[in-house]
Amino acid sequence: MSIGPKDDDRSDEQAKADADNHSNQCNPNNDEYWNSREAGSGDDD
Repeated sequence: MSIGPKDDDRSDEQAKADADNHSNQCNPNNDEYWNSREAGSGDDD
């Protein structure tokens, strides 16, 4: 997946939301970074 000029049918708002979500999941200072890594970790004991 590339983050750049959109080449699909998403609205500008959806493209921005997708890019923001991607950025948040790559930023260890953001809760979504950790939330996206906790799911399926298997350490739920």
